[in-house]
Amino acid sequence: MKKYRIIKTSLDILLIVFIVLYILTGFGITEYHIVESITFSVLSKPVSHLIHSNLIIPFIVLLIFHILLSRKTKYFIKLFGRFSINERKN
Repeated sequence: MKKYRIIKTSLDILLIVFIVLYILTGFGITEYHIVESITFSVLSKPVSHLIHSNLIIPFIVLLIFHILLSRKTKYFIKLFGRFSINERKN
């Protein structure tokens, strides 16, 4: 169960980071003056657009894994194998 919990927690944190970054870069495309001042010109409009457009595929992949691991479907069993009943309680 430790393996499942570590993978699930890591995936959740990574997905939150991707969501925040996706929102921030999207806002950086439309309201670039505000985002440039907040990020000290690290996220300019072209950089925000580049990151935002390249972030969609990894975001979708993470989201799919998140859904599969949350539902504990047959896909989860295929990916990580079965856990015994005692391991699930921990």
